[in-house]
Amino acid sequence: MNAPPSEMQTVLIVDDIPANLSILREVLEPEGFRILDATSGAAALNICQRTLPDMILMDVSMPEMDGFETCRRLKQLEGVRSIPVVFITARHETEAMVEGFTSGGLDYLAKPFNRMEIITRVKAHLETSRLHRLVRERNLELERLNAELTSRQQQLEEALASIKTLRGLIPICSYCKKV
Repeated sequence: MNAPPSEMQTVLIVDDIPANLSILREVLEPEGFRILDATSGAAALNICQRTLPDMILMDVSMPEMDGFETCRRLKQLEGVRSIPVVFITARHETEAMVEGFTSGGLDYLAKPFNRMEIITRVKAHLETSRLHRLVRERNLELERLNAELTSRQQQLEEALASIKTLRGLIPICSYCKKV
C-alpha cells in the first residue's frame, strides 16, 4: 500500500494486551497504515470522539467493557457508526461470532491470525468503506441536483403559464406569428 502521508489510512487497534497491539502494529505499519491503539473500550470511545479512524480492529475479551459493548456504543455515535469494526479474538464459538455481527461488527477473525489474511481483510474492508462513503457523497450530490432541477422546472412552468396568459391578451397573427 505505502500511501503518501496525506492519504494514509488510520487503523485503531483495541486490545487490553500490549503484546497483541504490538504484533498488529508490526503487521500493519509496513503496509502504510497509521496506527492508533487503545487498551480498553473506554479508551477506544475517547479516541473515536477526537479522531475518526478509517477502521477499528478490536479484541472481544477485555475487562470492564468487552469489545461487543464497545462496538454497540461506537455505533451509537454520529460520524463513528459508519467506521468498519473487525473483531480479532480467541473466542471461536458461533454464539460469539453472531454477537459480534449483531453488535455492529463487520467481520470476525480468530486468533492466532495469519499476517497476510489480516492485511488482505483490512485493505478489502477499507476499500469497501471508501466506496460506501463515495456512494453516500454522490447520492447527496444527486439529491441536491434533483432539488435544483425541480426548482428550475417549477420556474419554467410558471414562465410558460405567464406566456400562455399573455398569448390570450395580445393578438398574434396566426400566419406570421407577429403581434
